[in-house]
Amino acid sequence: MIEDKFKIEVKEKEEYPVIPVDVYAVELIDASGEQVETYDSKQNPATEAEFETVYKFEFKFLEGVDDKGKTLVGTKIQKKFVPNYFWISAKGKNLLYQVVEAFKGSALTEEEVKMFNVSVLNSYVGKQIRVGIEHKQTAKGIYCNINTFYPAKFEPTSTKEADTTNPDDHHLNAEKKAPGKDIPVIDVDDDDGSINLEDIPF
Repeated sequence: MIEDKFKIEVKEKEEYPVIPVDVYAVELIDASGEQVETYDSKQNPATEAEFETVYKFEFKFLEGVDDKGKTLVGTKIQKKFVPNYFWISAKGKNLLYQVVEAFKGSALTEEEVKMFNVSVLNSYVGKQIRVGIEHKQTAKGIYCNINTFYPAKFEPTSTKEADTTNPDDHHLNAEKKAPGKDIPVIDVDDDDGSINLEDIPF
């Protein structure tokens, strides 16, 4: 029998702001790596699981407003499942290439690719680039994703005003606030965990 001390609650649907499709100035506030099961391994559960390292980049917006007219400044957004290797396919350069070249401001040379290491990625924390946002409509709602990376056009003069993050606090999903406004954290939806699924539900 269920004890009376357990209460039945009614949860309300959470509403998140929709980020308009546009290009925004952002600052990298954290970069990390994690082990995930490979796509091929998940497709063949009969075999022993195989894992690979992927990178996760967390940014905060330095400009923009959401669909409700509220500031995006300080709002955090993540790009997950960035591979830990450089690769150029028939479709073009992979995500790691795109991220690194956005921070560098120009194309990588063959020598730079050979000499590249994790310390270079870590050096990007605190630096700015611009990212393009796209929408993906699903049965769950609108997903807002980072789909392109661009070099920073300039150093915003309002960086200090935009910086709502304690320099020593880079914990994921920490609550941040700008003056007089609640700053939301935009989480990543990893329903199936496949590479390049960094959809953000709204």
